[in-house]
Amino acid sequence: MNNTVRVEGLRELQRVFNRADKEEGKALRRELKLAAEPVKTAAQGKAVTQITRMHRSPKWAVMRLGYAKNLVYMVPKEKGTHGRGPRRRTNLAGLLLDRAMIPAAHQNLQQTTLRVQHMLDTIARQWERG
Repeated sequence: MNNTVRVEGLRELQRVFNRADKEEGKALRRELKLAAEPVKTAAQGKAVTQITRMHRSPKWAVMRLGYAKNLVYMVPKEKGTHGRGPRRRTNLAGLLLDRAMIPAAHQNLQQTTLRVQHMLDTIARQWERG
């Protein structure tokens, strides 16, 4: 089961952008995160509706998007108990992944792919002009 939208040559594109202008590199990262926003929104909704008792503490359903060198990722915003009190939902990570995050990625795969493709097309047109 593949849960990723892969952009071939992304690393090289990032290098070119960062050499040209740091702001261009930041704009590329911002656009990639925006393309992943529908997945984040769907995962948050699915977490509350698909995981038992999640509505009691919806803070655990809140997701955040991050950016590493060559990928955009989604993780829960809440970081955990860190030793404070008993750990009652040791299976929460698996539940979030199986019932919210992966289904949200599948549900929005086409939309995310189209947004990334549109972004790359727009960038290509701007570079051809400039």
